[in-house]
Amino acid sequence: MKTHLLLALTAVIALPNALTAQTADLGLPELPPVRADSPRDSLLFADRIEVGQDNAAYGSYSATVQSGFVDATITGTGFPEFFRFQVPDSYDPLGPGHPMVVAYHGFGGSSQTPSNQSTVDEECNARGWLYMAPTGIDDKLFGAPISQQNTEAAIQYMIDNYNVDEDRIYMVGFSMGGGVTANFASRRRDPDGIMIAAVGMVSATFDWVMEYNEGFPALHDWLTNEYNFGAPPSVDPWPYQQASGAYNVETSYPPFPGTMVDEKSMVLNLEDLPVYITFDSLDGLNHVPLINAKLEQDLSNAGFTTQMRIQTGTVDPNDGVTLVPHSWAVLDEVEMFDFFETHSVDRVPAEFSATQDLGGPVSWVETDQFTPGAFTYVNGDADPQGDALILDGVANATSVSVDGAAAGLGAMPRVTATSDDVRSFVLTLGDMPQPPSYLTDATTGLLIPQVDSDPAAQTLSVTVPAGGTQDFDVVHDPEWSAALTTTPNPVSIGAATQVDIDGPAGAFGAWVIVAVEEELLHVKGVTLAAKPVPPAFLFFVPLDGSGDASFPASIPNDPGFSGIRLPVQAIIVDGGQVPLAVSNLWGFEVD
Repeated sequence: MKTHLLLALTAVIALPNALTAQTADLGLPELPPVRADSPRDSLLFADRIEVGQDNAAYGSYSATVQSGFVDATITGTGFPEFFRFQVPDSYDPLGPGHPMVVAYHGFGGSSQTPSNQSTVDEECNARGWLYMAPTGIDDKLFGAPISQQNTEAAIQYMIDNYNVDEDRIYMVGFSMGGGVTANFASRRRDPDGIMIAAVGMVSATFDWVMEYNEGFPALHDWLTNEYNFGAPPSVDPWPYQQASGAYNVETSYPPFPGTMVDEKSMVLNLEDLPVYITFDSLDGLNHVPLINAKLEQDLSNAGFTTQMRIQTGTVDPNDGVTLVPHSWAVLDEVEMFDFFETHSVDRVPAEFSATQDLGGPVSWVETDQFTPGAFTYVNGDADPQGDALILDGVANATSVSVDGAAAGLGAMPRVTATSDDVRSFVLTLGDMPQPPSYLTDATTGLLIPQVDSDPAAQTLSVTVPAGGTQDFDVVHDPEWSAALTTTPNPVSIGAATQVDIDGPAGAFGAWVIVAVEEELLHVKGVTLAAKPVPPAFLFFVPLDGSGDASFPASIPNDPGFSGIRLPVQAIIVDGGQVPLAVSNLWGFEVD
């Protein structure tokens, strides 16, 4: 067992029987009672009616499905998470990590229904895999972010307490759970966080606007509950789109399957995730076969790895007679596991496309959103052999940060960055194989002006104009090894700022250039970017024995200084005025 345990969460609790959902008290409407004549092909009943499992081939084994619990103070949602899990007979706490399958229930089901109505848990044990089934706070939540947060807490519990192969975590979901599973995987692209290696969708529904409009009026009360989406999609479509796997043009159905809107379909983030899709052609939810077949076709056409199994006339293993075409019984567990088995997470794909609901990390970049409650877009392509980076399709982002090491670069790259938006964004280059000094236009070789440096983080930041492109080379000059900063920056008129210079030990002093223009010049054997010609001014600062200096500078209380940006750079010299180093080019700003 891993030594670092997340919490004291190992209390075993009594869960309800298989036909009762384990829920939090969210004030959601009660489900209709289950009766002998309740329709098995209904979103409202299918997961709450006992369907058998064909587990005779597995024989007897000692592993059992256990109860798990994550306290509300740990989930961070204010609600605890109840889940079920199983440790395989062959579990080894010290050997290589065990793959894990996360099985998600359908609407009105519970964390118990996947193990009671499928052989996912038996197949996990047979292969030596861990098994886990979350609740997601409540049985009637369609994967809204608060529900997914609880699911993530349960997965993290398993990672922290058991020997999980974090690159081989798979998810499978039934009906509503199929859509929740696809969206959960699509929203988690952080290479340092929980990522899903492959997804299984069983008789899945995944467009929550479509489900609202599909003719189940009873669903409206649940879908508009504050813990789902809060309002009808006609009032606020964003929460539905955010939590859906795919989103279709509302006027394109019926007839089904409808027309998918790529830029609002999170499932297209599964570019690097294999997807297994299965359904029964006789499914009583008439749109399920059509939308699933269309989804598989859309993903295949986009170059994704998919496998589809179409069943016809699925029967309940309990009696071998009763048709249950919308149920867990549709799933061929062995085939799906064989599909899962050869796949592991590609945490940092060199090429990616991302639709993000919150911004954040994906592969070797990280975005900050401009407008919340809307999608952010970014596409990336890193070529380590050619030491080149391309970022395009960027929209609804204030900034995009690049991790050069994660992109696998071995040298300083050529970067092409394009905004597909009516607004600009700031591109920050960091974690490069060598500290970046300045940027030059890839065509003319001229200095790119207005580039901000952070010598402590060894980053450069440049603005990519709205609807425009920056195409540049990143230059490393080993002589640019000193650091110059001012704090605060920007500074207000009439205020003081602190200037800090960090040069090589033993240096005598620094010539500080405060310029108004930026241009590459070669002076006394070194390259400068702050142009030291009038009206620039130059002053000398002595350095201490460590090669450092720190001194205050006051800004006149004159409105004429407001909004200025001055390029500042220092040449570090020895006692004979021979240059030893050059500082970064610092953009000194006044509010």
